[in-house]
Parts: sequence; C-alpha cells; structure tokens
Amino acid sequence: MCCYSGCIHFIAELSFNPNDRNAMAVAHIVKQVYFREILLLMRRIQRTLGITMLNLSILKRLIAFGTTNNQPEELKRCLNFIVKTYASKAVAVRRWKFHDKPMALLAPRGIANPRVLLYAHADVVHAPASHFILRKRGGRLFGRGVNDMKSFIVVFGELIEEWSKLPHPPSCGMLVTSDEEIGGFDGSAQLMKKRLISPKLVIMPDGGANWRLVCEEKAVLHLELIGRGTSAHGSRPWLGDNAVEKLFEYYQAIENRWNKARAEGDGRPSVNLGTIHAGMSLNMVPREASMGLDIRAPRTEDADAILHWIRTHAPRRVSVKALTRVRHSAIDYTSGIPQQFRSFAQSFLRRPVPLVKASGSSDARLFTARDIPVIITAPISGDAHTENEWINLTSLEQYKNLIREYINNNNPF
Repeated sequence: MCCYSGCIHFIAELSFNPNDRNAMAVAHIVKQVYFREILLLMRRIQRTLGITMLNLSILKRLIAFGTTNNQPEELKRCLNFIVKTYASKAVAVRRWKFHDKPMALLAPRGIANPRVLLYAHADVVHAPASHFILRKRGGRLFGRGVNDMKSFIVVFGELIEEWSKLPHPPSCGMLVTSDEEIGGFDGSAQLMKKRLISPKLVIMPDGGANWRLVCEEKAVLHLELIGRGTSAHGSRPWLGDNAVEKLFEYYQAIENRWNKARAEGDGRPSVNLGTIHAGMSLNMVPREASMGLDIRAPRTEDADAILHWIRTHAPRRVSVKALTRVRHSAIDYTSGIPQQFRSFAQSFLRRPVPLVKASGSSDARLFTARDIPVIITAPISGDAHTENEWINLTSLEQYKNLIREYINNNNPF
C-alpha cells in the first residue's frame, strides 16, 4: 500500500497551490488514473474473495412484488419501480404495453435501438405470499423469481448505469418484459413483430443454470382436456359415467406414448399433468372434468404431429383444446458470436462451459426465429418454480463480471 499512500501525497502536493493551473491539471489526471486503478483493484479483490456488491435492497423490493399473470397492477407497479430505480439523466427509457402487459427498455441516453439486448422478465409463476420474501441463507438467496429472473434485473440495471457514465457507452440495453411465463405473446413477440427493436445479439440468463450454454429448447404444447359423462348418486356409480375416470384413462394413454424424458438434457418429449378440476360433491359421480397438460417436444419431434395424435385418439365425449403452442429454438455454438462468447466464458471462468439441451422453453425462440443469436447461460442456481428457488450470491456477482468484461473487451459490434 506504500505506492498508493505515496500517490496520495503526490496529489496533495500538486493540489496545494490552486493558482498553478499546470499543477492542478496534472493532479486531475493523476487522480483519474489513480481512482480507476483503485476500482480495478477492488474488482479483482471482489472476484478473489467472492464479495458481492449487488444492491440487495433493490432485489428485496423486486421479489416482494407479486408479479403473477393474474395481477396486472402488480406487474405495472414493478415495472414502474424498475424504471424509477434505473432511469436517470444518463439512462433513457422506452416503454410499451400490449394487452395490459407492460415492458421497458433502458439504455444509455442516445442509444434508442441497442445492438446487444440484456433480457429479463419480471413476471413469475404463482406462489403463496410467503415466497415473495427475499431470504439469505449461507451463500444463497431464496425467493420467488430470485433466479427466474429478478436477480438479473438488478445485474443488468447496474451494468446499464455503469456504462451510461462512459463517454462512449457500448450499444447495450436492458429489456424487461412481463409475460414470459405465459408465452411472451404480448411482450417480446410484439416488439419483434412490429420491428420496434432489432438487436444483433440477445443475452438471456433464462436457463443454462450452473454455467451451461443452452443450444436447444423444446417446443411447448399446453392442452386442456375436457371430459363429459353422466352424473349419478355416489352410492350407485354403475348408474353414471364418471368423467374423471374417463380422463384418467385417456391421460395414461398419452403419458405412455409421449412421456419419455427422464433427466435434464434428455432429447425426448415430456408430459406433465399440471391441473385437474372435477366434481361438486364426494357423493356424486362427476359429470364434467378437465385436465391441463404441459407437453414439451424436442426439435426431433413434430409438435403438430403430437397434437394430431392426441386429438385423433380422444375417446368419445372428450375434447382437446390447445391453449398454447410454442415452437422450439436452437443456437449454433460452432461459429460466429455464440462460439466467441463460449470461448471467452471458458477463459474468464477458468472452467469448461458445456452445451445442454434444455427441458423447457423461453422467449429465445422469438429472436432465433429471425436468426438473432441468443446466449442462454446462468450462474449457480436451482429449483425454479418451487418453494426453494435459489441462486448463489457469489456466482451471481461472477455472472455480472462475465457480462461486463465480455461487452467491454469483446463487443462484436
């Protein structure tokens, strides 16, 4: 530390005479260089010791918003909070809303259409009120949306703030949407359809947990099966036609045919029975019943063919309603920007960054459909959409450093 104390003493001597313009100019330059070096040193220390500087008070506020798709006011309040937190004289904001789903794009002033898009969504899946509280235990953060994806709003917001202070900031912006969990049809899809944004690269940590790069995402089929039978007294079931039993037999046929995936990266279809509604009383044979199915299909399977099979094999008095149909996405990491990013990430992290075929889906498909590369990787985290959703705090800070250094040193545009 003697060199730094000597530098401080030198600055003090130069600054002593305010009438000496040359001395004051030199002192100003030395101060800039000195404090820049101090910032670089602090970053190195943070990486070495795993110290985080993320603003967890902002994340705590973000987690507290109950931003589920049935609470439009909460979505609006959350987006307003994000804009109020990060917008400034140096950070400009563009806002849109389609079918009551708000969005915001924040970028350094003067960059209206960023070439690099840092993507995050503020909406989350339903959960009890107790899940909307940020908790810290050991080196982990817990809470609904902490890894899917509210932590990254803080990461990207802080990076945009940082870059906006530069004389020539990179062409980067943070896009926050509010409908990804229900398909993104009124968010990213509208922006791309109406050509309101035209990025050349999207960085989207909505998958690829534990430093893996997603090279493929599955197509999505959300179906509602509706069965109709005949009601009867519960003590005389032979007089009725039980709609629940009818649906369960049909579901078992679907599961036996299509539910093949058994692990992350398994390139086969999966089927999940997510909801079931039936019956009015224990002592009645239910006349109507419905089931909600979540089917994921890899690129090697035709999702339309799966839907056709399900419809043509439906028993009498059972109907099939397609609620959501989402195409698959694929990213080629053998060339271009994706290959460059993977190489940089492996060097920066000092570890292999393997490719993985994701079991789920995201808004990535809306960009890859227009040949825009999407980088999907995330720090150490897990249990999204559960009561134990978590993210490693040190790893989250490392992700922030990774994106900062990649953009600063390898900006492909």
